[in-house]
Amino acid sequence: MKHKLTLLVLALLLFTPSLVLAQTDTPAIEQMTIEIWPDFDQPAVLVLITGFFAEGTPNPTEVTLPLPNGADIHVVAVFTEDDVLTDQGVEYTTGDNTVTFSAPGTGFRLEYYVPYETLGNQRSFNYTWLADMPVNELTLMVQEPFAATGLTTNPTAVNVTENNGLTYHSLPPQPVPAGTPLSVDVTYTMSSPQLTVDSQVPEDTTVTNPEPIPPSSASSTSFLDNINWPLVLAGAGLLLIIAAVVWQIASSRSNKKRPVKPKPQAASRAAAKYCHECGQPLQAGDKFCRECGTAVKK
Repeated sequence: MKHKLTLLVLALLLFTPSLVLAQTDTPAIEQMTIEIWPDFDQPAVLVLITGFFAEGTPNPTEVTLPLPNGADIHVVAVFTEDDVLTDQGVEYTTGDNTVTFSAPGTGFRLEYYVPYETLGNQRSFNYTWLADMPVNELTLMVQEPFAATGLTTNPTAVNVTENNGLTYHSLPPQPVPAGTPLSVDVTYTMSSPQLTVDSQVPEDTTVTNPEPIPPSSASSTSFLDNINWPLVLAGAGLLLIIAAVVWQIASSRSNKKRPVKPKPQAASRAAAKYCHECGQPLQAGDKFCRECGTAVKK
């Protein structure tokens, strides 16, 4: 009995690691979004799959995703531990309608193109998700082409929203177990062959760039445009008035009659002197009479 019990324990120990490996070989996806953009930048269907791993998923982990018939891979990228999306150094291999790659971070991104069916202006296609990995929450949405009319989905979208001038048809988020398909059929009419990307005009190209202006001309024009001319004219007028008043005051002061100085009176002539002897007039400085020779009295 003890021998049989020992063999049973050994068998369980040998079987348990293989069971654990089988469970961890296939990663679980916590959240996945599948965006379907028909007639976006090519006359085909662009599929964008973004997934994030469930907690406890080994790092790195090997991911195998399904590919529809005729799929043309555009990019395979991964999210780093810092949630930065990059395709640098990502290598992948394709198999029988599958693509396999190693994801060292928190998630991944797969983009590819698939053809649609054309009947006149009518477009139709089917998309099916079927993978060996479980998805806890999968959201599928269809972007209506810019030039499309009458777009319908089967199953019917439960949420139709507008964003950036485009319409999005979304199916409800739902869990998808491993090996369980999720399908959607899309039909619409193209009123013109215009692709959606051609309708998305960048903001910086909507403005016509003016001819470059030389710095000096530009600065002078800007200065003149910013002048408040009514205020400048009012200020100039006020200065003229002040100048006129000052000039008037200065002129009136200069024209006032200045006090007239009294004219200098002529010095009174010295009293005439005569010779006391003969009565002859004497000149200044005479000491003797020029007529009689008598000494002049002082």
